[in-house]
This record gives sequence, C-alpha cells and structure tokens, in this order.
Amino acid sequence: MSAGTTVTCKPNMETASDLQKTCMDSSFDISCPKNNNDKTTLPFLKAAAVKCKACAGDGQDVTDLDPVKGKYTVSLKWGRNMVNNAGTGTFFRKFSTWSVLMVDDYGRNYGEAGTAELGNNGQSDVKSSESSCCHPTEYQLNIRGSWATEATRFMIVPADKNLNNKISYHLPMGIMSKAFTDKETGSLTEHTGKLAIAVSDPKGFLKLANRFDIMTDTLASSSGFPREYFHIVKMSLGRRLTEFDTNLRRMAAHGGGSHRGLQGVNSRHLHRRKILSKIHRPSQGQN
Repeated sequence: MSAGTTVTCKPNMETASDLQKTCMDSSFDISCPKNNNDKTTLPFLKAAAVKCKACAGDGQDVTDLDPVKGKYTVSLKWGRNMVNNAGTGTFFRKFSTWSVLMVDDYGRNYGEAGTAELGNNGQSDVKSSESSCCHPTEYQLNIRGSWATEATRFMIVPADKNLNNKISYHLPMGIMSKAFTDKETGSLTEHTGKLAIAVSDPKGFLKLANRFDIMTDTLASSSGFPREYFHIVKMSLGRRLTEFDTNLRRMAAHGGGSHRGLQGVNSRHLHRRKILSKIHRPSQGQN
C-alpha cells in the first residue's frame, strides 16, 4: 500500500482460517498513514471490524515486579474468546493460541511480549476444554521481558500458528490492559532452584499446552505466594535413582509422606523463584 491510500479487504473463503473468517467482518477498509516512509508500518483499520475478543480481562491492572528500568515481570489473566454476532455473543475457540503484545493506546503493535523461550514466549495455547461460562481467570500468564519504549499497554489477541508452531496470524485488535508503569525503584531477590514431582503420565503431562500454568498454580497454592512470583524455566523427564529421587524423599519427609507435595517453596524471603522441574512417574504403590 502507498502512503495515504485506503484498501478494502475481503477474506479468501478457501484459504482463510476459521479465526479470520469468524472474527473479522466480511469486508473492511484499511489505510496507510499519509507521509509514511516506514515500510514496516502496518495499515490501520478504518472502522471496528474485529468481532472477537476475550470475554474478561479488558482494562486490567498490571503490576511490574521487576525494579530494573526497561524490564518487566507481570501477571495477566483473561477469559474465553467471544464473538459478537450482531449483538449476540457466542464462544469461539477454533484458533491455536493467545498472543500477548506490547502496544500503544491505539493498539499499534511494538512486538510480542516475553522472550523466545518456551513458557515465556507471550503465548497461551487454547485449552482443549474450557469453562462453560465466562471465567475471568480462564487463562493466566506470568511473563517477563524488555519493555518496548513506544508501547504503553499489553494487548491480548487470539492467534493462529503454522506447521512450524510459529504465529502466522493474529487479530489486529484485542483486549488491552491499563497503562503499564515500568517499576524503577526497589530491589529484587531471585532464588533459583529445581524440584521433582511424580505424576502418573509424565510424557502426557509434558504434552499439555497449559503445563506451565498447572505447575505455576501448584507452586503458588503450595507456598502461599502469588503466582506472579514464579517463573518456570523448563520441564523435562527425570530418571529414578538420581538426585531428584532424593528431592522426592525429602519432600515426602517434610510434606507428610506424599510424593505429590512440592519441595523448596516455603522460603518467606522469596520475591521471585525460578524453577527447573523434573517430572517423574510414581513407582507402584505411590500416590
């Protein structure tokens, strides 16, 4: 598009995804700003053509826990995706993931939040099973990274992934947080550790799209600390007769004998805990 021009868009019904066909108007106009010389500038929607957004989470407060200037650690939450069909709202989840973006007050995108690492890539895959109603914490995401200087808010949008598991398309608009304030004072103590847990199907657990959320919620509920204090680096399968079995035995000793307890989360000096998890299959006779 040339600067100062307007184009009418219509989806190709044969190649467009369900997200594109369902969540965008059948026809909408986009325009390129006048005197624009930046080839990376995306065109603007001329009207409200996006029909889908999360049913809860718009205008939420975001509290930065990282006192380093230009860095952030926040926790976001939102509800299921809802499509507005001429005033009638219905749930729609035929898309791959949710994407968290850093945007300005007008929704201009300045990049994905988080980093490239799994569990902190600014994405939360759509659950295979969701609540029957609009639950405000259906999705929750702890995320950390470097703040884009031009951005003012976080925006959460439905998105599609390609065969390489990369985002190929996201809606141009979604719900937005309140204005983000970069914390620049105070101090932060980060404790790094690793723990082991036993589950009946460790390989199956590691395939769950929301496994990082499950582990974060478990750590938070077991320790009594807010979930935004925890950052899970990675998860992997563990082996028996290793240092992680020692962790399990200690965990059982301190937690009443159950291998489903968690070790090392009771430090009252914890500000944020980085976790490396090992997943085990329980031996016969274990819970």
